[in-house]
Amino acid sequence: MTRFVVDACSIAAFQSQRVHGEGGPALEGMEHLLSKGVIVVDEGELILQEWMDTCSYASHCSLSLSDWINDQLASGKIIPVDMGKEQSVRSKLKSLNVPQKDQKYVYVAHCASASAITTEDVDLHDPAFKGNSRAREKLLKNKSGPVCKYIRKTIGSIVCQIEEVPAYF
Repeated sequence: MTRFVVDACSIAAFQSQRVHGEGGPALEGMEHLLSKGVIVVDEGELILQEWMDTCSYASHCSLSLSDWINDQLASGKIIPVDMGKEQSVRSKLKSLNVPQKDQKYVYVAHCASASAITTEDVDLHDPAFKGNSRAREKLLKNKSGPVCKYIRKTIGSIVCQIEEVPAYF
């Protein structure tokens, strides 16, 4: 069973398309992801809380997301795992300037042996380019940032956008 870690930006894109009935690449990516595997989250629910916080801009979106999360937990499509913080991983993420709030995704990927982390966030590619939209697009496309490379080589997970999941899996 393929395991995926999904960040809050990916969930927000998926949720917007799902709730508004728009269809689209994030919705298609999530449907494909769930057909191929499961989403892993931390047992402490930090990831789930960030999903809810990110989608709280519209109450109907967050309520609908809560229902979706509960359905996925009940069906075994979202699986909580222990989020150990191995010192070598923690040290490397710190040296790469990955914000602490984003490190949980890497810890869960490491502990769960996840195949991928889906994200729209440049911090899991190269935090130095935060706010630089041109560089961001290039990093997301080429997967050339030092954080992304570290995650792929050391953790064994690719870092991709939710809409890229069908191309990889």
